[in-house]
Amino acid sequence: LTEIHTDPQVLWQSQKLESLGLMAGGVAHDFNNYLLAIMGNADLLERGLSADSGQRPLVTEIRLAAERAGDLCRQLLAFAGKGQFRVRPMDLSATVRGMVGMLKVGISRKISLRLELTDDLPPIEADISQVHRVIMNLVVNASEAIGDNPGTITLRTGLRAASACHNDQFIIAPHSAAST
Repeated sequence: LTEIHTDPQVLWQSQKLESLGLMAGGVAHDFNNYLLAIMGNADLLERGLSADSGQRPLVTEIRLAAERAGDLCRQLLAFAGKGQFRVRPMDLSATVRGMVGMLKVGISRKISLRLELTDDLPPIEADISQVHRVIMNLVVNASEAIGDNPGTITLRTGLRAASACHNDQFIIAPHSAAST
């Protein structure tokens, strides 16, 4: 049997969440239309550039930022119940490399970003927009923790051996050359 809540507070909270979902879906739809215009214009701009133009990397950054924003739209649509997360194999190290420009914009100029990325990692199964969001949040949080002081944020990928589950928790083995 299902319990029906007649508490006005529970009903109000439910209506509020439903409204938030509807709003998120509408915003994502409208924002996605703007992104299509941005991506279309970036394509037209790129076509007009010579192969050796110094402007090509800037157009590539525009396109990548628009694609990431499109990923955020898909997240909003999934939240609103009008979309779904797209879990697929991805190269984590390549994903981090592709985010460097955007990550540097989000941190203080006094902070350097160091990459220690392992090549040839097995692909992970994930929604790329979720991975982007997690990495961005971690880097921004680290930057805020460093504050106005100089510092370094290190992003590292690699493999770690994990033992069997004990008491519903994974126990991570110490990193060693033999385990990678």
